[in-house]
This record gives sequence, structure tokens and C-alpha cells, in this order.
Amino acid sequence: MSTTALNVAQNNYPEAQVIVDMLVYEAEWMRGTGVLLMANSILNAFELDGAVAALIDASHAVGHRGGYIECAQHVEEALGQEFDVSHCSVTDQADAALAHAEKVYDHLSLPVMDLVTEALKHDDWCQWLNYSRSSRNSRVI
Repeated sequence: MSTTALNVAQNNYPEAQVIVDMLVYEAEWMRGTGVLLMANSILNAFELDGAVAALIDASHAVGHRGGYIECAQHVEEALGQEFDVSHCSVTDQADAALAHAEKVYDHLSLPVMDLVTEALKHDDWCQWLNYSRSSRNSRVI
């Protein structure tokens, strides 16, 4: 290695060390804090709670209606006469309600993901996320 190259490397070392230290800090923060905070923010999101509750309710209704109709078919076979299912408490719209709940869930947008997307646009994304968490007294990171 030439003396000139060695001098350039020695002059650039402090700057490179600062970058390495920053990357190490960001990796440690993500591993120790960031991932946990993001996961908790996702799992505790009101939007997710509402979508999952609607999905559960709609799937129960579809299952109830399907079970009621299946039971009615068994009664018809056993008695040899048609059984009136019109008074079933679950309407024909149960399947449509489930499809709608699935669509809402599949296209769910969470504030924490918007925050992460915005943070990743910045070079100092780790500090941006950490600052966003400390400056906002909210459930988002």
C-alpha cells in the first residue's frame, strides 16, 4: 500500500468509524427496542381490533347460518317434509357481510405503518422513529 493511500485511509477512518457506530446503534435499537415497539403498535392498533372483531362476528354469522341450514336438511330427511328456514336469525346477507369484512381486513391501513414508511424516507430513520415515539404521546411507536 502506498503512503498516499495510507494517508487517505487514515484521514477517512474517523468519518467511517462514525458511520459504523451509527449503524451499530441503529441495529441495536431496532433489535432491542424498535421491532418490539412496532409489533406492539401493530397488535394494539384500534383499526386492527375493529377489523378482526368484524371478521369474527361475520364468520360466526356465516357458520351459524350454515349450521342451521344443515340441521334443517337433516330434519327434512328424517321427517320427510320441508322445514321452514325463513325464520333463521341470520339473513342471506351473512356471506356478503363476511366478504366485506375480509376486504376491509385485507386492505387495512395502520398508522404505525404510515409512520415507518415516512421514517424510511429519511437518512436518519432510526432517530426519526425514536423522536416520533418520544414527541408523540400516542400508541404509535
